[in-house]
Amino acid sequence: MTSVGPQDPPSGARADHDVRARALSLRALVDWEARYRDRLGTLWLRCRVLDISTQGAGMLLVEETTDPLDAIVLELKTPGRTNTHLLLSGQVRHSSVTDGRRRIGVEFVDLAPSDERALREVLARRLALDE
Repeated sequence: MTSVGPQDPPSGARADHDVRARALSLRALVDWEARYRDRLGTLWLRCRVLDISTQGAGMLLVEETTDPLDAIVLELKTPGRTNTHLLLSGQVRHSSVTDGRRRIGVEFVDLAPSDERALREVLARRLALDE
């Protein structure tokens, strides 16, 4: 019989932790229309979200500004829900240009608990479709 040490959670709690850790690390490949703006700006520009996780997103900028982007707000129309939008703040961690289009990678920051829950729900539905 194997004993569970003090640092080991009970098997049910361990399974819950594994599921949460998996959800945190999974990145869903998507192709969603969205829009973004500089965190301090008011002009919304079109983009496509190409991949997303609870940690961040990869985006293709359909329209872009000539100003450097350090921080953005991403407005994501929640797929499968009518008139539901998520506003997610992000720090730009990567930027590259391919075929004349800029792609950026953002890390989400300062997510409200309700936005984080909604994002997890969207990802769980999307990942369930991929399985």
